[in-house]
Amino acid sequence: MKRSKKYVKKLKSRIQVSTLCIATILMLIAIGKLAGLSVPIDNIKDVAKERLTADESITQEEEEKTSKVTIAEDGAIVCDSIVQGVIDSELENGTYTFRVIGNINGTNETKNYKVELINYYDDVTYSLTSGQTSRTISLGDSTTEYKMLVVKYHGNLTVDKGVTLTATTVNNLTYKKGMYICALGNIYNNGNISMTARGTYNQAGENVYLWKNNDSTYEYVPALGGVGGAAQYTSARGGILNGRSGTSGTGRQTGGGGTGGRKKLDESYNNKRRRKRNIIFRR
Repeated sequence: MKRSKKYVKKLKSRIQVSTLCIATILMLIAIGKLAGLSVPIDNIKDVAKERLTADESITQEEEEKTSKVTIAEDGAIVCDSIVQGVIDSELENGTYTFRVIGNINGTNETKNYKVELINYYDDVTYSLTSGQTSRTISLGDSTTEYKMLVVKYHGNLTVDKGVTLTATTVNNLTYKKGMYICALGNIYNNGNISMTARGTYNQAGENVYLWKNNDSTYEYVPALGGVGGAAQYTSARGGILNGRSGTSGTGRQTGGGGTGGRKKLDESYNNKRRRKRNIIFRR
């Protein structure tokens, strides 16, 4: 695994401090020489080298203590949560398994999340093209493999007015098990980032551990969503009967699914039923 940006930044900072110290020492040596003093330069270089090596070692130790992302023997990315795993790892584009040991009400569970990861390393702006009044940007591949979509922007993300950012569907069916937009820079959202009507097709829910708090509790999406809409029954005639909406989710629940619409019984169907009953009665 590549070293994180946090590690590199700390190391650069320590090297800059060490370099400044060395420059100061060399300046003092030069002044000493002018005054007739003699100081062995090789000893100073050895001290400087030891200082830089020590700084890198300390920084690496700090990195190991703070970074809680490891790679299991089977290749899974082991992390405290999905958000932490994405931020603290430097993974290339591809499909990975994120392994999180979550806890709800004192009960541990190990979850393996299949993740499709897409990286954008420069600033990204999604805009309308000439003549457009609206535009939908669909992210992710077009396979029917069930996996979570994670899009990591290493710079700034801008979504202009009229633009909707969402996940790809296949034949109007959603196989993405949620979408996580991660921007290491700023997000300027003047449009819409949406997963409306993107419930995963034919797939049971699961607990999704988004973030681990300092007190070891979790921010998570629960496996059970809102209650689905009630079935429609009617003896009314003619026209279309709309489906009933599901209930809204609470506490990060997804909303319950709505029922499908149905056609009301038409007059000709009822007439046929009456004629059939008359024939039966005559017998």
